Amino acid sequence: MTKHTPRPWTIIEVPNERRPLVAHGDLPIARIHPAQGSMEANARLIAAAPDLLEALMGARGVLYSASCLLGTSFRDDAKYWHTIADEAIRKATE
Repeated sequence: MTKHTPRPWTIIEVPNERRPLVAHGDLPIARIHPAQGSMEANARLIAAAPDLLEALMGARGVLYSASCLLGTSFRDDAKYWHTIADEAIRKATE
């Protein structure tokens, strides 16, 4: 598992620049470039990434436990979302 920079990641407005910077303390993580969509929305999504990963990993475990306790129809839905969660976690950690 690749170790990412720990949270929190925050958005910093850099003086004399029009692009926000996502950072951990004084350590830059990403400089946001103009793209389709909003630079601010992209910066918020990137800044939330470590929190989203942690929440997904926790929710994945809860989903697995619940699927063991509940009926077959829930288990089928849970299997689909468990697969999606596994793929997202793999992309973020490998």
